[in-house]
Amino acid sequence: MHLQGISRIIQTFKPAECELIRDYYLRKSNGSATKRLQLFDLLKNQLSKDNEQVCRLLYNRKPDSGFSQLKKRLKQDLLDFMVFFPSTKNDSPDNSAIELECRKLFVQAKTLVHRGIEDEAIAILKKVNKLAKDYDLPQMKALSLDLLQEISDQSFKDFTIDSAKVERDLEVHLTKVKSRNLYRRLVEGGLAEFESSLEDRSLVDRLKALCETCWTPSLGFWHHLLALKINLLKDRVGKAYWHGLRLDQALKSHGGALSKDQLFDFYHEMAVLLTKARKHNKAELYARKAEMLCSNDCEGLLKVLELRFVLAFSRKEYETCLELWQEAMRHSKIENDNLGYCKWVFFDACMQFVNKNFEQSLVLLRNSAELSRDKNGFFIEHRLLEILNLIELGEHDLLEYKVESFRKLIEYHQDKCPERIHGVMKLLRTLVRTGYDLEATYNQEKENLALIVNEGVDNQLMSLIDVLGWIENKVNPVKLRLVG
Repeated sequence: MHLQGISRIIQTFKPAECELIRDYYLRKSNGSATKRLQLFDLLKNQLSKDNEQVCRLLYNRKPDSGFSQLKKRLKQDLLDFMVFFPSTKNDSPDNSAIELECRKLFVQAKTLVHRGIEDEAIAILKKVNKLAKDYDLPQMKALSLDLLQEISDQSFKDFTIDSAKVERDLEVHLTKVKSRNLYRRLVEGGLAEFESSLEDRSLVDRLKALCETCWTPSLGFWHHLLALKINLLKDRVGKAYWHGLRLDQALKSHGGALSKDQLFDFYHEMAVLLTKARKHNKAELYARKAEMLCSNDCEGLLKVLELRFVLAFSRKEYETCLELWQEAMRHSKIENDNLGYCKWVFFDACMQFVNKNFEQSLVLLRNSAELSRDKNGFFIEHRLLEILNLIELGEHDLLEYKVESFRKLIEYHQDKCPERIHGVMKLLRTLVRTGYDLEATYNQEKENLALIVNEGVDNQLMSLIDVLGWIENKVNPVKLRLVG
């Protein structure tokens, strides 16, 4: 067991809570500092995080099974204390904190029932029921009402009514769980599995029906978020935007009933949607909202930084891009995500290209080669940037092969390639025919150039490489348009 994990738990306690913990250990041992308290103090004051050093301080020996048992007992004590201390703040508790409070109260009520003090349990359960209703927690509503039924004297009519309420709340909770799982599958795998699954499509219909008959903030959230995501994946920007606006309006009235994770998912999806709709300023606003919900080691932060990088790069805000890249590379989870790491290496290649470091850009592209096989990301942009680097370096021997390879790639993935990429392909083939004469190519392809305007986000794919800006800058440097 690592000391770092125990130390992280300790750092979540407030100073007053730490004093209560110390008090508990001192009273339990008649005022003497036990090994458990000594270990607690060492970790609280961050005097050491090294197993061997701590064990030397406590026992004057190397770590052994006795030291492992000490760490295990302290960790269990801390987890018990964590449950004991209040989980809500006095100012504005969020949905997750209220759920923890409800679960704690429910355990208290169950304990009272077990000890035969049922009248006191009833008062607590009524409090749980009210909190669960106010904060849209159907599972806690069902659990508290079910226990109330069990210990209360009810007529058969009242029992039947309450039983129906329990069943409905459990159905709402189950629908929420299934909706959350469906959303995660859409994020990870796109539409293919959804369109082939009758169960998933039935769930979306059932969710809509429940919203019409027994609307709650969380049901409304999942209905609109799933509709937003599905329409976005189908490239129906208008419909996706409509659901996004409806959800945004609902959040202004019922945002407190949602967890931070739910708010993050909505803000991130809106940022992606608005980027696709070319409303970059609004997209940046929602990306910043999502970022504010992230801790430094939150995995979602990398998704937000990625989107902000694309937005900044499209606006040629290269200093901001560098800052975002540096922040991403400092992220604690970046090295554990191979594909994610390759993405940021590719972003570095884009920045090197802008700075005319073409050889370094090619090296970085080779180091992020796995990205060229990711068919839901930057695989087209990766191959395209490689070709532009080769043109800049005058590597004509390789270029014809690379251009033909690029043609086969977009032909094979026609469903994933926007019109812009077909226009780029036509430009590249003309470039080969003219013997890599950029001015002649530009003049021949003037009508085609309108098709290759960088659109920020095309279909399901991000785009970074502004080919039109690049060739115009090569032919007419006064315009100073590069990549972005």
